[in-house]
Amino acid sequence: MEKSPLEHGAAPHRDDIGSLISLETTMLLKEFDRTLIIAALLYSAPYAQSILSVQCPGGQPVAHSAGPSLAIGGAGTGVQNDLFGMADNVANLGGMNRAVFSAVASFDFLSINQGRKSSLLFALSPRIFSFAFPINPVGSFGFSFDKRNTMNYRFVRDSMRTLSNGISVAESLGVAVVGGMSSWQAGWGRTVGSVALVGISYERIYLSSDEITQYSATIDNQGQPRPDSISCIFRGNAVRGGILVPLHKLTFGMAGEYVFKGKASRILGSIDTAGGRPGPQEFSLYLPPSLSLGISYAFSPEWMAAASGSITLWQDYYSQEKLGGNVDNALSFAGGAQFIPAPHLLVPRYWEIMQYRAGFRYSQLPIVTASEFAFGLSVGLPLLRGGGLVDLIAEYGKRSDSRLGYSDNFLQLFVGINGGRKWSQNTGIRY
Repeated sequence: MEKSPLEHGAAPHRDDIGSLISLETTMLLKEFDRTLIIAALLYSAPYAQSILSVQCPGGQPVAHSAGPSLAIGGAGTGVQNDLFGMADNVANLGGMNRAVFSAVASFDFLSINQGRKSSLLFALSPRIFSFAFPINPVGSFGFSFDKRNTMNYRFVRDSMRTLSNGISVAESLGVAVVGGMSSWQAGWGRTVGSVALVGISYERIYLSSDEITQYSATIDNQGQPRPDSISCIFRGNAVRGGILVPLHKLTFGMAGEYVFKGKASRILGSIDTAGGRPGPQEFSLYLPPSLSLGISYAFSPEWMAAASGSITLWQDYYSQEKLGGNVDNALSFAGGAQFIPAPHLLVPRYWEIMQYRAGFRYSQLPIVTASEFAFGLSVGLPLLRGGGLVDLIAEYGKRSDSRLGYSDNFLQLFVGINGGRKWSQNTGIRY
């Protein structure tokens, strides 16, 4: 078998460079499959964002409640309050007597830790916008947009080696993935006598991800990069339903979501190939249903506490194409409390009507060995004589994967704006 010029120790001809680089490319891309890229990310923290986001199908779940619920750990399933919107429980629409809007954005600081290596990253992202209004006696209608999952990581590896004959070989591998899942929602709710509040909504779910891998190998600075891409898109339908049962100071709540099976498309190919990109490959995708239960108790006008638990049935998840790692049913728990020093004073000082809140949450992530927990503190700043509220929330937590020996420490700063006003009001004047 004839040896290559490199094996002979001689300088390569230009005609040999293309075949050598092609061989290097093929070997490296076979070596760096998804699992090994994840392992490599662990040792390249300065260039990487959270790798758990790419392990979870559809991306890493993120909190998407309205500000007053985020302030108590997201435990809003069993709370009847129009400023909580329809994010936690669509049945909350049934108790509205004014038009209400909510919006939340987050400032995310992430510290990735692996052994003695760490890195600090920052991102700004909108989480939710919702609007609801009553039409008596039909009930209340609500619309919202919220971010459900996020997928975002980058990895870069550069290496240089010199052969015994003095020829330099440089390799570079870059991987970038962006995407996630978001939802548009339209819902309706109303009261059922004096017994309960019920609600139902339709959701349009969008899931997308773009992964670009660029590899280049150069011999004495000769060679071209080879970019490849994988794009995945899913547009699906879902329904949500919920109920709230108030019993004096106690309120029970239940909410569920069911996502219908749909078709996703995947496009594979090289960006710069002369033949162009291949057409989309369709495959079946079924995202898991979920169920949550909640309870709240108003001890007094000053004090309120709430707790909730939920399960996402990832064992029912199905995809013809592998997305992420191995999954299992995921449980989550949240709890929190709110204190208002003097809610009923006619002429209070401002700090006496501010809302002081604390909360915690624990979640198992879809990946079998991954979980996260967080603690939060916040203040609610009332505006417009009770018609508006600004939420300032700080949440600190940690997420980890015991299988990879990997952890993220994160700090999230949420800013929420809520407002409400009656569409019309009877002045009592008669003509």
